[in-house]
Amino acid sequence: MISPNLLSIATDTAHLPLIIPWPRQRIKRERLIPEGKEKVTLRHQKRAFVGCFSLRLKKNINWELFKKWKETRSPSITHQIARDFLPFIRNHYDYLTTAPPSGRRNPSCYCVYDLASAISRLTTIPFVPAFAQKTDKLHHGRFASLAQSKPELLKSWNIQRSSILFIDDCITSGTTARLCYQALVSLGNHVDGLIWVSAGT
Repeated sequence: MISPNLLSIATDTAHLPLIIPWPRQRIKRERLIPEGKEKVTLRHQKRAFVGCFSLRLKKNINWELFKKWKETRSPSITHQIARDFLPFIRNHYDYLTTAPPSGRRNPSCYCVYDLASAISRLTTIPFVPAFAQKTDKLHHGRFASLAQSKPELLKSWNIQRSSILFIDDCITSGTTARLCYQALVSLGNHVDGLIWVSAGT
């Protein structure tokens, strides 16, 4: 019996089907939450504002993978983070919003907007961006946060006297969350805050 080769397969003259064995590569699936650290550690972030809480501590997550997610915006990681929020969204909210992108982030490719959109899909709470991109804050971190100016509300933001859930991926000094809170409540809104991980001390 004649064994087929690639040429006979390509010219449709093969007598036998040819199955090319591809080497199987094991894809190492990294865990954002290390084994044994699955329990959420709810912390009151009163340095930001009274109704603000964080869900996890930096030491209890895969911090390098989290930083990588901020650049790659992996949908599976986004979904994993979003699901952490669900047990703690118990009140009624008219809208959810986020902190503004820093100066070096592209608003159309912003990981926190991805996170907010994922939470919106899971909860049906409409996500509405509230703040313009920062120009004086090029990156995140305690010192960058402390030195930043007040966030500027988008001209399209006309939401007043509503219940708003403010979400973010990370909190350091709490300055960004506090300034956003002040801007939102100045319009008569009620604001609660949930932030995924606390990187502060």
